Amino acid sequence: MKLPLPQSLTAQFALVVSCLAALVVAVGATTIYSLTGSSYTLRQLAEDRLALQEDAHDLTQHTLKIERMTFELARNDTVDSLRETHRKIMDELTSFDRLVDRLASATTSDGIGLDALALHRASQHFRTTINIEAQLRETALGTQGATSSGPPAPAGAPLAGLDDDLRRQADALSAAARKQSDYFTRAYREAVQDLAEHSDRTRRWVIGEVAVSLLLAWLIAHVFFGRHVVTRLRRVSHALLHGDTDSSRAGVPVRGSDELADMARAVEQFLEDRRQRKQAEAALKELNVELEARVAQRTAQLSAALADLKAEIVERQHAEEAVRASEHFLDSIIENIPDTVFVKDAATLCFVRFNKAGEELLGYRREELIGKSVHDLFPADEADFFALKDRAVLESRQMVDVPEESVHTRHGPRWVHTMKIPILDLHGEPQFLLGISRDITEQKRAAAELRESERRYREAQTALAHANRVTTLGQLAASISHEIKQPIAAVGANAQAGRLWLGAQPPNLSEAREAFERIFKDAKRASEVMNRIHGLVKNAPPSKEHLQINDAIGEVIALTRGEVVKHRVSTRLHLAENLPPIEGDRVELQQVLMNLIINAVEAMSEIDDGPRDMIISTGTDDAGGVLISVSDSGPGLAIDNPERLFEPFCTSKAGGLGIGLSICRSIVEAHGGRLWASQNAPRGAVFQFTVPIHRSSTSQVGASVPYTDV
Repeated sequence: MKLPLPQSLTAQFALVVSCLAALVVAVGATTIYSLTGSSYTLRQLAEDRLALQEDAHDLTQHTLKIERMTFELARNDTVDSLRETHRKIMDELTSFDRLVDRLASATTSDGIGLDALALHRASQHFRTTINIEAQLRETALGTQGATSSGPPAPAGAPLAGLDDDLRRQADALSAAARKQSDYFTRAYREAVQDLAEHSDRTRRWVIGEVAVSLLLAWLIAHVFFGRHVVTRLRRVSHALLHGDTDSSRAGVPVRGSDELADMARAVEQFLEDRRQRKQAEAALKELNVELEARVAQRTAQLSAALADLKAEIVERQHAEEAVRASEHFLDSIIENIPDTVFVKDAATLCFVRFNKAGEELLGYRREELIGKSVHDLFPADEADFFALKDRAVLESRQMVDVPEESVHTRHGPRWVHTMKIPILDLHGEPQFLLGISRDITEQKRAAAELRESERRYREAQTALAHANRVTTLGQLAASISHEIKQPIAAVGANAQAGRLWLGAQPPNLSEAREAFERIFKDAKRASEVMNRIHGLVKNAPPSKEHLQINDAIGEVIALTRGEVVKHRVSTRLHLAENLPPIEGDRVELQQVLMNLIINAVEAMSEIDDGPRDMIISTGTDDAGGVLISVSDSGPGLAIDNPERLFEPFCTSKAGGLGIGLSICRSIVEAHGGRLWASQNAPRGAVFQFTVPIHRSSTSQVGASVPYTDV
C-alpha cells in the first residue's frame, strides 16, 4: 500500500528531515543506553570486586601477623610478655573471623564461592592449639620462676612438638587465606574479561546500528530527492529543451499538486504560448513580405540613420562612463591620500573641497569647512598669512612651496608643509587653488628629540672618554712621575754644577753656560710632559685640527715609556715618512693609542716564556687614509669572534670594566675611520685603525723608517 505524501514540497522536505532526525535520535539513544549500561556495570564491578579484593588482602595480612606473633610467642621468656602476645594473637584471630564472615556474606550475594567453613575450622583449630601452648608455656615459666634457686627445668618434649604443630597450623591458615585471595583475583579477572566481551558486543551492535541508519538515510534521500524531486525536475528540463520539436500540443509528464507540479503546468503554458506566438509570427511574416517590398528603400535609409544614431549614442555613453570612472578614480585617490588636499575658489578664496585627511588634521567635519574662508577658521594673523600666499600663487600662476607653517586646529597647533598650485581654465585664468599639506609636527618633534638625544649622547661619550683617559693616566702614574722626576733631578744637578763653575777662580763661563743650557732643556722636557698630561686630563670638548699622526705617537710613547720598561717590553717603531696630515682631535686619537699600547703591555706581562715585542707602525690603507697598527707577542685574542672585544663591558681582565675598546671604536668611527682586531703570527694580537687624511692634503707616502727599538 502506497502511503500518501503531503501536497507541498516544503512539507515533504520537512517530513524527510523529520524521519532522518528521528533515525538519528533513535541511534543516539541506543548508543547512549548501551554506553550507560557498560559504564554502570564497570563501576559496579569496580566497587564490589575491588572491595572483596581489599578484604582478601587484609585476610592475608592478618594471617601474616598471626604467624609472626606465633614465632614471637615461642621466644617470650616472661609470663607478662607471653600473656600480651597471646592476647594480640586472640585479637587477630577475632578480626580474621570477622573478615571471613564479611567475605562469606558478600560472596554469597555475588555468586562467588568462599570456603568459609574451612577457614573457620582452621581458625578454631589454631585458636585451640595456641591456647594450649600458651597455658603450657605459662606453666613452664611459672615453674621456672619458683625453682629459680635450683637448676632450670628443661623444656619438655610436648612443647617442642606443640610448636611444630602450631607452625604447621599457621602455615595452613596462611595458605588458605592466600588461596582465597588468589581465587578472588581470578574471579575478578574473569569478571573483567566478561565485561570486555560485553563491551565488544555492544560496540559491534552500535556499529551495526550506525551502518543500518546510514543505509536508511541514504534510501530515504535517494527515494525522496532522486525519484520524487530530481526525476521530475529532469522531465521539466527536457520539456523546456525539446518542447519545440513537435508542433502539436504536448504536456509535461509531471503529475501532482505540489510546487513541482505547478512549475510543470507553468512550463506547459509557456510552451503553448510560445507555439501560438510562433504561429502568429509566421502569419505576420507573410503579411510583412508585401510590406517589406514597398518600404525597403525607406527602411534602408532609416536603418542607415539609425545606425549612425546608435553609434553616436554608444560613443556618448562610453565617454560618459569614462568620465564617471575617471572622476571616481580621482575622488578615490584624493580621499585616500594621507596628506591634506583642499581646493579653494579663485574668486572668493573659499574652500570648495576637502579630503578625509584634512578633516582629521583640522578636527572639523567637511560640512563645517565647505564654503568657509581662512578668516572663518583660523586666527587673524594666520588667516592673513594664508590669504597672502593664496593671492601670490594666483597672481604668479606658479606653484609655491611653504616648507613650514603653523596651523591652529581643534587639536592644538600643528606644523605643516604646504604646496599651493593654481588651477587654470581654458583661457589661462586661475579658476581654483589646489593645496596639499603634510603634517610634519611629529617629524619636527622627533627631529628635536633626536638632536637632544645626540647632544646628551655626545656629552656622555665625552665624559666617559675623559674618565677613561684619567683612569689610564692613573695606571701610568708611576711611569709619568719618573718622566717628571728625571728632568727635575737633572735641573738640580746642572744648577749645582753651574754654581761650582761660576765659583771657580777664575770662573769657567763656558762650562757654566753649557750647564745652564742643559737646565733649560731639562725644564723644557718636564714642561712638555706636564703639557701632555694636562691635555689628556682636561675635560675639553672635541676639537678638530691638522696633525701628524707620527708626532702624536711619539708623545704617547714618551708617556708610556716607563710602563713599557717596567714590564720588560721591547718596543719597535715602523713609521712611514711623509705621511699626509689628518684632521682630528689630538687628545682623542692619543687616547686610542694609549689604550692599545697599555692593553698590549698588560697582555704580554702575563707570559713568562718568549720575547715581549711590541711593534707600532703607520702607513696608508687602500682607500688612501692613514693606517696605524699596534701588534704584540702576548697570548693572543681569547675569544673566537674578535668583534665582541669592542662590545661594552666585554673584557678578559680580572679587574677590567670592558669599556676601553668600545670607547676607542667610538672615537675612531667619529673620525670617519674604523678599528678592528686580529690574531698575530706566530702569537699575539694586532689592533689596527684607520683615519681619513685631510682633504686638502697632497702629500704622498715616502719610504718607511726602519725598525728602531725604543
